[in-house]
Amino acid sequence: MSRSRVLLGFLLAPGAPGVLAGVVAGVLGSELAGLAFMLAFLAYIAAIVIGLPAWLYARTRGLAALKRAAVLTANIGLAAYVLVAGFVTLMNALASPFYAVMNFLAALLWLLVPMLYAAAVVWLFWRIALRGVAEPFAR
Repeated sequence: MSRSRVLLGFLLAPGAPGVLAGVVAGVLGSELAGLAFMLAFLAYIAAIVIGLPAWLYARTRGLAALKRAAVLTANIGLAAYVLVAGFVTLMNALASPFYAVMNFLAALLWLLVPMLYAAAVVWLFWRIALRGVAEPFAR
């Protein structure tokens, strides 16, 4: 595995889904284009804070298979999302417990967007950096 492919994977994969969604939303005239570009920016921060240490851990443990990388990424993303949603729920509980519970349940519906984004980033990174090095669904 070459370092240049890994570097290229870290440079392209985090922002590509957000930029693509932003361009599509902009062409369609949606106000969500700015949000999509903001997601792309936040994805680079997450790639540095979470992705790089996860990559180093996976490389030392031999977890380069796509299935293992996807499971690891999904667990990290889910934990981060639950922590943030839980914190927001606790803050809203001070104002109204019913509103806090309903807000948390509505936030769970939004879990699909970061999960799909993370899945796209993992797939792109694997295709760029690890293609030909590891079997896609090795155990």
